[in-house]
Amino acid sequence: MSARVVVVGDIHGCLDELRLLLAACAFVPGTDVLLSVGDLVNKGPQSAEVVSFIRSSGAWCVRGNHDDAALAAYYGRRTSTPEADPTSFATRYDYVDAFTPEDVEFLEQLPFSIALPEIDTLVVHAGLAPQNLYKMRYLTPSADGWTASEASPATGGLWAPQYQGPPFVVFGHDAKAGLQECPFALGLDTGCCYGRKLTAVILPERRLVSVPALKMHCVPNIPAPTAL
Repeated sequence: MSARVVVVGDIHGCLDELRLLLAACAFVPGTDVLLSVGDLVNKGPQSAEVVSFIRSSGAWCVRGNHDDAALAAYYGRRTSTPEADPTSFATRYDYVDAFTPEDVEFLEQLPFSIALPEIDTLVVHAGLAPQNLYKMRYLTPSADGWTASEASPATGGLWAPQYQGPPFVVFGHDAKAGLQECPFALGLDTGCCYGRKLTAVILPERRLVSVPALKMHCVPNIPAPTAL
């Protein structure tokens, strides 16, 4: 793979910070490849604009749990049948009304993983366990091997330090843990929407680049990690 691949952590509607990050990476459209770990939307101020930007720029993106939530809200607002989850109609999803048909189609076709075999790298949203690629943080040992979960288990811990590779995995999803630099995995969710940072890794050199958030767009319900 001759082109640089710029993999960006969870954007969450922070389009201004994304533009600053791409400038900090000296990103060259048409030459470099832009790849998102998912969660394009929610929490930040420009969710619909981020989807439009990522789609129209030809970027690659994996499916995040918040991207799925946006689709559920989009369709929930267009049916007379109430959704099981009433938050589908919450005002925080008002931005879905600005989606174009092309935006919706783009979100619908997002894959759960993107492989970069030439550099032995896999990009997922949350982790690497069957059926849990886009919604997991922890691994617990079990009789069958490992059990993935979102909530912190009594035994086990964050999945990335336990993962032994290959391939090298780049992921997001876990702002609580912050930047996770492990031998075979790299977590890029550094909580931009919470007023922290937006982070990218440039592949294949694995160089990290971050820009500070312009403001706290969403009040976190989790403590900030001790270091990023």
